[in-house]
Amino acid sequence: MQLLRTVAEVRALRKKLDERVNTRQRIAVVMTMGALHEGHESLIRAAKFAGTFVLVTIFVNPLQFAAGEDLERYPRTEPADVARCANLGVEVVFAPLDSNELYPRGIAEQTVVDVPSGRPSHHPRSEGAFRPTFFRGVATVVSKLLHIVHPDDAWFGAKDAQQCCVVRHMVRDLNMPVTIRIGPTYRERSGLAMSSRNQYLTAKERETAAVIYRALCAGRDNWAACCQKRSMHGESACYGDLWQAASTTLSVIQTEPSMHVQYIGLSDADDWQDLGGGYPVEPQRLDLRGDTPLPSTLSTAVMAVAVFVGSTRLIDNIRLSVQIENGRGEMEVPTEALE
Repeated sequence: MQLLRTVAEVRALRKKLDERVNTRQRIAVVMTMGALHEGHESLIRAAKFAGTFVLVTIFVNPLQFAAGEDLERYPRTEPADVARCANLGVEVVFAPLDSNELYPRGIAEQTVVDVPSGRPSHHPRSEGAFRPTFFRGVATVVSKLLHIVHPDDAWFGAKDAQQCCVVRHMVRDLNMPVTIRIGPTYRERSGLAMSSRNQYLTAKERETAAVIYRALCAGRDNWAACCQKRSMHGESACYGDLWQAASTTLSVIQTEPSMHVQYIGLSDADDWQDLGGGYPVEPQRLDLRGDTPLPSTLSTAVMAVAVFVGSTRLIDNIRLSVQIENGRGEMEVPTEALE
């Protein structure tokens, strides 16, 4: 396995790979900020299973952190990360030594990929609303790495569902020749979604944080029951049914006094349009009523949450299918390409 530190080294490698006319493999990139865990491993394994040449990036991107966030505190475990990649059969790790390699003119002078504030990604119960510069930073670094690596495939995890939506839109809007592939959320035995920030949690907080997924499942089950009841009466599901599912999730989380809900958002899985409801209630979409049937074009909604467990902010989500499958009211995130 090669460990590369500079953009020039990656471009030289990419040129060599392109010269293998008769034996060229598809190239996949798995972008990370390090502190790798089993969720990252699952993306690497999926890329390897597809028979691709896998390049993993390790870069804590300062552009996506706002003032007062955890840039300096973010876990940095590069030696262990590199060893993990080698054990998984990764061909190349690109780990710049500092941010100057990707931002040589400095953050303040960096040309950025803007994510317009009017986009669905900024609806009032979303990451964009609470971290207004986050997606600009994500879109910029993802765009840069795609241009540097020129992969055929780029793998992302479904835990960051809204990020996946933003990246997919960026790739489409900017005509980037890459396929975005999404791997399912990887969870601890308790149901807690794996995250590098889980390292911040104490043993007690980790136990408490498992409530997040239980709450999402309770909301999903409430949604499934509403859909089944509507179906028995020949009715279509309504916005209010989704809102009730979010209320159920909120109620379960609020049973833990050490947890603070920042938001619960309901969005169309395809374009992250705000479906109303959720938490906080205001501002609300004034064009929606609880008894209004959901649009026939909506196939899957996403209920996404951001919760503070002590001082640690965690995100998670669950998919709610308008067409109930397996009696669960949920469709698992596919691993095939999202075009």
